[in-house]
Amino acid sequence: MKIRVGNGNFGGSGLQPLRKKGFQRPIALALTKHVHFYVNPDSPEVSLDWNIENISHLARHRIQSPEVEEFFRNEPVIRGYEVVDGEQRWSAVGVTNALRVLVLVFTVRGERIRPITGWNADRRTKREYFAERGT
Repeated sequence: MKIRVGNGNFGGSGLQPLRKKGFQRPIALALTKHVHFYVNPDSPEVSLDWNIENISHLARHRIQSPEVEEFFRNEPVIRGYEVVDGEQRWSAVGVTNALRVLVLVFTVRGERIRPITGWNADRRTKREYFAERGT
């Protein structure tokens, strides 16, 4: 697993609060530069930290665990970062193999990725994501 800072302006410039529609509290801060999150493509599976809470929470957003694995294999772009209760939380935009664009919030615990929440990306986020990817 490797995190690499890229160039470009995905997510705006400077530190900006990222808010989920309908929520007042920022979920993360947008970084000046976007970050790419890589998972080893030679690994047979992405090492994810699952339990009943995060599986059921993502299911309420109609996101299945195989989609989360696809999301991380397809090199999502990190949009933001913040510390919540002493734990680093990352916000990323990426796609599943079916080109479903998702925003996922996760943390990294040791060598495992722990998905926390996620939702379908809005139109603006999709447009910015695909513009940055050149597709």
